[in-house]
Amino acid sequence: MNRTCKVALLLAAGAVGISLAASAQKQQPGAIAPPPRAELGPQRRRISLREALQLAAKQSPDVASARATAAIAEASVRRAWTAWQPDVTATGTFDHTNGISVVDFRPLVTALGHPELAADPRFAPTTIVAQNSRYATLQLNQPLLTPQGLFLPGVANSSAEAALRGFDEAREQVLLNVARNYLALQGLEGLLEAAREAEKVALRREQDARARIAAGTDVEIALLRAQTETSRARA
Repeated sequence: MNRTCKVALLLAAGAVGISLAASAQKQQPGAIAPPPRAELGPQRRRISLREALQLAAKQSPDVASARATAAIAEASVRRAWTAWQPDVTATGTFDHTNGISVVDFRPLVTALGHPELAADPRFAPTTIVAQNSRYATLQLNQPLLTPQGLFLPGVANSSAEAALRGFDEAREQVLLNVARNYLALQGLEGLLEAAREAEKVALRREQDARARIAAGTDVEIALLRAQTETSRARA
């Protein structure tokens, strides 16, 4: 008699525990809801790999720095060739003075016994220093053989070629990194999508297990198994 009562009490306690667990799980419907999916904001849009590469080539600081270095090297080539260009110098002077200098040969001609030549325009007074004088100087220097002209262009060309190769290498490295990261993000997005699908399936199994427990056709271990699958899918 006592043994029969103990068995009945154990069965009643198990039934009460199952019903309490089922009621507690029914009171938490939000616990099995999948997390909200992150969406792109209104100012963001999905771009293709080609667009990502174009943006990287235009806006990458590394590419811009390499491009500036190549431009500086190209300018040094043009500057090196200036060693063969002529040097032109022009100067001008304006002189105002009160000490006017004039040479007059008429008194000398008259003293030599030729007064008739004094009226000749060829012996008119000649001004050496006028009150206002303007002077101009133009100087042209053409180098024919200089060490700078012989060696600087070759060195500058080598530097420009190295800078251009550095620019190409930096650009290729940036584009390679962008392509690698873009494809890696695409792979992660595919994995996340697969995980969401697995989570949905696990949630449906969990809901089915809850329904079967509520109907009394299944036991608590089935719900625990479904919850374990849901946790594994979310992980």
